[in-house]
Amino acid sequence: MSRFIDRFSAGKLLASRLVGYRGRGAIVLGIPRGGVEVAAVVARELNAPLDFVVAKKVPYPANAEVAVGAVSHGGAKVINPDLELTGLETAVFAQQARLVEASLATRRTELVGKKRLASLAGKIVIVVDDGVATGSTAVAAIKFIRLKKPAKIVVATPVAPPAAVEFLRKHADEVHVLLEPPFFHAVGQFYEKFPQLTDEQVRKMLAPAGKKKVASPSLRP
Repeated sequence: MSRFIDRFSAGKLLASRLVGYRGRGAIVLGIPRGGVEVAAVVARELNAPLDFVVAKKVPYPANAEVAVGAVSHGGAKVINPDLELTGLETAVFAQQARLVEASLATRRTELVGKKRLASLAGKIVIVVDDGVATGSTAVAAIKFIRLKKPAKIVVATPVAPPAAVEFLRKHADEVHVLLEPPFFHAVGQFYEKFPQLTDEQVRKMLAPAGKKKVASPSLRP
């Protein structure tokens, strides 16, 4: 297998790798937007509650497509491990990170209103994204979650290059990746169908979080 059909099928395959966590009180956190659809499938298969953790890449000012690093809600910051930044560039990163962090301040309210993230203390937390390029976004999320004192942090994603997997393993307690392609350009190249999701679609995925019937309104017919 070199590609997934879509996020739904990737979530099913990922859940089969994580089946050992069924019935152990784990909570599944997706990284919006695409990661929430994969996480919704994983949560349903594990009969676990679903929620999300906000983390976002910090773009390089001269080229928004280049990720200098990432920041999570709460201000956890990570610099892309592939980059060697000068003192000036580090200062630019800090400035850009503050701008991104400010944009994240209301992100949870936009998606789920006033519903607060459940307590993660003493819990097994499974962090899910639809793919990992550098690992900085996932690691920013991990740093935020660590502050909540979970028992264990598991990162699960359908695809990530070997360097990103190595980076994740330095920060998570356990990492599950289905594909580790040596030649990696973008997450979307490893999916046959990889549509952009809207906030409304993500809200529908998150709406039944914590209930028995956790379902993903996949884009499949």
